[in-house]
Amino acid sequence: MTIYYSVIISYTSIEVVNTLTSHSFRSLEEYAFTWFAIITTYLIIAPSFIHYTMSIKRWRYLLNLWGIIRFILDVIIVSVYVGLSLTLCNPTNFMLFVFLIFYLYMVWDMIRTYEYKKGGAPDKTVQELSNRESINYFFVAVIYTLFLLIVTLESVVVTAILLIAVATVQVVYRITKMKTYFK
Repeated sequence: MTIYYSVIISYTSIEVVNTLTSHSFRSLEEYAFTWFAIITTYLIIAPSFIHYTMSIKRWRYLLNLWGIIRFILDVIIVSVYVGLSLTLCNPTNFMLFVFLIFYLYMVWDMIRTYEYKKGGAPDKTVQELSNRESINYFFVAVIYTLFLLIVTLESVVVTAILLIAVATVQVVYRITKMKTYFK
């Protein structure tokens, strides 16, 4: 997965350069949105790699059906990151990908909890995983609300402001999830 993450980050960087050099921006607001989208994209991808590495060290894939499904979902999530880089100038599509990513994070945690429960993990471990799963429910709801606001308000300025909120939510999400590793 490390190599795959590297490929995705490289591809994203190429798309960022292509977008900034070849896109005809109609306004300063559109240009600003694109920059906020770029920052948000990197705030999603880079911490995701760090979190993935820490998570896999602590909760390895179990050799059962759910472990295989979780691995496949990992590949899908990292692949969906490409969608972010392809929609940097389109607020609605960009936010759709952000929502999809957070939704997949939630499904991933649900599968991991089930994987360990079925794998015979102690109740304490299953409870800890369930608690981490709950964090995702909250953040999916927040991202979905921001997505709906961006789609309905259709203002580039408001969208850029909301994108700052999305980036902030991403940072808070990662900090909240990371704190569980240091208990």
